Amino acid sequence: MAGAAALLLAQNPNLTVQQLKSLLIFNGDSVSSLAGKTLTGRRLNVANSFQALAENDNTPPGTVTNFHINSQNGRALNVGWTASGDDGASGQASLYKLTFTDAISGTVIFLKSVLPSATGVTQSIDVTLPYRHTSGTLTLREFDNSGNEGAPATTSVAVSLIEGDPYVTSLGNSAALSTGGMPLALIGDDKLKLNFALPFAFPFFGQNFSTVNVSTNGNLFFSPPPTRSNGDADDVPSSSVELTKFKMISGLWDDLRTDGHAGDDVYVVIPDSSRIIFRWQAVIFGDGSNPANQPPVNFEIELRNDGTIKTRYGTGQSAPTNTNIFPVVGISGGEPDAYVIDTHTSEQNSTSLTNALSVSYLPRGVVNPLGNSDFYVDQHYSDFLNRIPDVSGLGFWTNQINECGTDQTCISIIRPLRPIVGESPRNEC
Repeated sequence: MAGAAALLLAQNPNLTVQQLKSLLIFNGDSVSSLAGKTLTGRRLNVANSFQALAENDNTPPGTVTNFHINSQNGRALNVGWTASGDDGASGQASLYKLTFTDAISGTVIFLKSVLPSATGVTQSIDVTLPYRHTSGTLTLREFDNSGNEGAPATTSVAVSLIEGDPYVTSLGNSAALSTGGMPLALIGDDKLKLNFALPFAFPFFGQNFSTVNVSTNGNLFFSPPPTRSNGDADDVPSSSVELTKFKMISGLWDDLRTDGHAGDDVYVVIPDSSRIIFRWQAVIFGDGSNPANQPPVNFEIELRNDGTIKTRYGTGQSAPTNTNIFPVVGISGGEPDAYVIDTHTSEQNSTSLTNALSVSYLPRGVVNPLGNSDFYVDQHYSDFLNRIPDVSGLGFWTNQINECGTDQTCISIIRPLRPIVGESPRNEC
């Protein structure tokens, strides 16, 4: 590639970087095995690049017509259009790029690239919108072999919250960890327990799972986990980008080990027929020296048969427990975008989750988030104070609501007042 670029620059030293890039990537030979693996699905052809350079083409391609959604099933779309040409409506363009622009954030997300058909030919492709983006605009951009871009075609698209953004997250009071339970005998570094049977079918991102894969590095995998040739888990270091590649729950994803102290392991607790808890009693890997000298890490993930997920980090613990860690905390359906808990995630700088706030992931299709006091208070902090709740304030206001028990009259009076009038007991009216 570098040699081809040098030849083109020798022919025309005034080429910009973008012009040089376009001449190289838009004039290769189409290779079916590269479709979907590279931007253009082409193999370098320097002769074609020189031919395009000699054309001195400054005419942009035309805009496709009849750009529309043929069919939609949740996030899955079939999009169609009628191809335009290389120079206006004549000839054949070199590349289409389909993107999605989020209506709220303005984020532009690349979906797929497609090789154009001859002008006037109908085309269609299947694409899937990323999670957590429920409305926006599809844009089809068209390029010719010199890199000229035509006017894009657009169409609007929307997805229901249940299908496009299936979970609501909230922070709750710090909560004590479970005790006892069955040890999984996952003793060591990067250990993995495959196909552990769950006591119920667990719904997760639209699928029901009867088994789960458990990693000592703080993860539960519902898709095949990354594994080394010797069978060990290959899920270090923690990464919010890697989180999007697996159907998984990260309670406290870091490089952990379970051989630092007597009793270290991953434990399973089943409080009742609707819940199962996985509790990690571990240490950080640290510098790889004696694990007995590394800070302990204690936390747990609870799964409920309605799809609710909770992660807890204990109460009454003190440093060094859950310190000097680089955690990723969140859940993912195995594709963008994941639900990453920013307050609990720190990949570049060490942090502490000692007695951290608990996290809840509530499935929209099953659980009413507004019926959850933690979510209700958490949302008020976000809407009215533009920040996450402090520990004391969250505890006070949720307790005020929870004191009503099942008395709906009490709840209807307390809920509108408590989280709005202030953020801690001193502000109560």
